[in-house]
Amino acid sequence: MVVLSSFYLSLLALPLVLPSLGVQAAPFNNSDPSLVRYKDNSFSTLVSLSALADPPIRAYAPRTPYSVNTISDVEVATYIPYTRLASASYCPTNLIKNWTCGQHCQSLPSMVVYDAGGNNQDVPYWYVGYLPLIESAVVAHQGTTPSELKSVLVDANYFLDDLDTKYFPKTNSGVQVHKGFADCHGKTADRINAAVKRILQDNQISKVVTVGHSLGGALAVLGGSGCCLQ
Repeated sequence: MVVLSSFYLSLLALPLVLPSLGVQAAPFNNSDPSLVRYKDNSFSTLVSLSALADPPIRAYAPRTPYSVNTISDVEVATYIPYTRLASASYCPTNLIKNWTCGQHCQSLPSMVVYDAGGNNQDVPYWYVGYLPLIESAVVAHQGTTPSELKSVLVDANYFLDDLDTKYFPKTNSGVQVHKGFADCHGKTADRINAAVKRILQDNQISKVVTVGHSLGGALAVLGGSGCCLQ
């Protein structure tokens, strides 16, 4: 979701408005970090406001060409279980608990689900289980549901908030995160962490895999980071 404030919209309108007022752009200079400099000093204050934009408006050199390494079909196949796990997170909780969510569950029949929850709105579906195939505890989070307003609003709450030291101990002060993601993570973290601990103890393993797509990817990153700090 892209949100443009009136200030940003006014900046976008500058190239259209200024020429009509007789103001012309100065020649572009690669050594100058400003994207546009105008000759008419009467507009210098207005244009300099662009420096307040976050991120600031800057001119960048063309990206340096890079090589692409092709991976084999065998390597690609090793990622399939993780995509199945992430896809299964979109299934309703009652199906996940019984691991009967269709082809994604059928492709990983050895999964043992320990806990699952979510409401497909302000709390995306999630589940925690043990997958012997990869000898790991698995935590999966559903992504944004565009048809559910509360789900979309989680993404839209993009203000920054401090990390909760309950879930992220020993982090440096001043570390902040997307507030919507942080709030969403906090609603499920206690149950998820408890289930993960049971899996690690029951199966004598130490590996935890977190997966998710879209909003679920953000929650996977937060959850994985929190596990490492517990």
